[in-house]
Amino acid sequence: MAELLVDSIRNEAGADGLRRRLTALGSAVARKLLGHHPGLSTRRSKIEKISALMEDLGYDTGGKAASSNTVEAFNCVFHDLALKNPDVCQFDLALLSTFTDSKVEHVECMAKGGNSCRFRFVARG
Repeated sequence: MAELLVDSIRNEAGADGLRRRLTALGSAVARKLLGHHPGLSTRRSKIEKISALMEDLGYDTGGKAASSNTVEAFNCVFHDLALKNPDVCQFDLALLSTFTDSKVEHVECMAKGGNSCRFRFVARG
């Protein structure tokens, strides 16, 4: 069903429209999650929390950030879909960026042959 939804959005809105919608959806989910976790004041605390929340969403992060500015997932909940539709990663990037108020670099991606999905968080500037 997810593949049909992605294909439908791409057919209706084009590739750019699909990326915009996935970005908007990821940001909306992040804002909702932030609303359930008030008091996260530092980027570090937000990175730690999003890593733990990713576990709840089905990712294998070990429940903690790999370092002070990196989260690594050893599985991808969208793996099969992302193999066919790499734009799906925009959802994760927007979720992580909005939640942590950071620029997120997708350092490694399983859908692109990586051994994990690794995200580096950089202060916006």
